[in-house]
Amino acid sequence: MKTALKNIFIFLIVIVLVLISYFVVNKILLSQKASNTNQNNSSNNNDTQTQKPYKLCISGYYPANYPDYTSTDIQNYFDDVNTSSQIYGIHTNYESLQLITLSTAYLDSNVSINLVIGTKDNIWKGKENDIVNKLSTELDKHNQIRYVGIGNEINNSFKQNSQTYLDFLNAYKKIYTQLKTKYPTLKIYTVFQYELLLGKGYLTGKVTNKSQVSMVDDFKNYSDLVGLTTYPFFDYKNPKDIPTTYFQPLEKYKKDILITETGWPSKALDNNQTIFNASEDIQLTYLNKLITIAQKDKNIESLCWLGVNDLNNWIKGNNNLRIFNNLGLKDEKGVEKEVWKEWNK
Repeated sequence: MKTALKNIFIFLIVIVLVLISYFVVNKILLSQKASNTNQNNSSNNNDTQTQKPYKLCISGYYPANYPDYTSTDIQNYFDDVNTSSQIYGIHTNYESLQLITLSTAYLDSNVSINLVIGTKDNIWKGKENDIVNKLSTELDKHNQIRYVGIGNEINNSFKQNSQTYLDFLNAYKKIYTQLKTKYPTLKIYTVFQYELLLGKGYLTGKVTNKSQVSMVDDFKNYSDLVGLTTYPFFDYKNPKDIPTTYFQPLEKYKKDILITETGWPSKALDNNQTIFNASEDIQLTYLNKLITIAQKDKNIESLCWLGVNDLNNWIKGNNNLRIFNNLGLKDEKGVEKEVWKEWNK
């Protein structure tokens, strides 16, 4: 009898221990499931917040305190690029590509490079093979180069149907064909100045009131994107007046648009306040308008703001470029403007 009671007692203890173990394990599993759910929800929320139909890009090399910048200023500049953009734009002549090596030493591996090249004398004929060879060397060394623009603001440099334009067009097609054969996934294009392309661009002094959009036709079989620099303050006094259909004239080409340069001044210069309004708030308004347009126009591949920092010292004394002095997301010393916070949302 005593043995039977003892066995029953042991059996009950085992049952209690099993039940306790079950509830403990179950609680742990439920806790892990809740934790994973919260992590997934957090991840999904982050994806929702950061996912955009376009990529953000910073163009240009303008460390704070130019031209007396330090190694710390350079590091800070590329830290800003790494944290605020998915693409970094390098604009240079094909004869001088050293900035690529400098940039890749600082850029995170997940930041792509958009390389826009020109020539020192703006002559392209006869240089096709040299350009392809030099670009190939850089492309083989730096796999972060995902975009190559051949020629910058070509409608500002060449008059349509002039011999120099036809020489460029023929050279471009040769370069495109050779590069595309070697690097089929590389996105190759040329860059137009958009306001001039529309026949406008009051502040350029080259208003024709005649659309040049037909120039895009010349490249339709030899381009992967339509490249644009766009500065609506050339024509609009206030960013709010820019129509959300601003890039509609290019829709018929059914190609993605890469905006290689844009911006709005945060300060007016001399009497330019009567031409366009400028302040940090107005600069922020422009960014928000641009984002609204980009969200509506699903064909925009990337938005490249011209410079993290203001260009004041870089273009000091050049009256033709002074309207670009205060385009930066930060001032010339690297102090944040209102627009910087919005850019990084």
